[in-house]
Amino acid sequence: MTSQELLHLVDTLQVPDEILTSNGYQFDGVEAFGLVCARLASAGDEYDLSTQYNRSQSSISEIFNEVITLLDKRWDHLLRFDSDHLLSPANLERYATAIYQSRGK
Repeated sequence: MTSQELLHLVDTLQVPDEILTSNGYQFDGVEAFGLVCARLASAGDEYDLSTQYNRSQSSISEIFNEVITLLDKRWDHLLRFDSDHLLSPANLERYATAIYQSRGK
């Protein structure tokens, strides 16, 4: 991800300019979101990130949880799984049947 793409995502997702965790760790929005992206992309643990980004493991853990919670609250309406309507079991079966039948033609 380029720096411009990161800035665009922070703006689009409405990440606050500054985030203060419950234990007083302070992050600007870009750093916080960047750490969340790094944590999601990393196969390692938070210790690896702490040495790479010069932040404590506890601060990375807290900002990760804080940003994920913020995004979940703000974008909940887009993240909910619609299992009763569009993605109901009956509709999923209809979609699968239609795809299967279209491949036979």
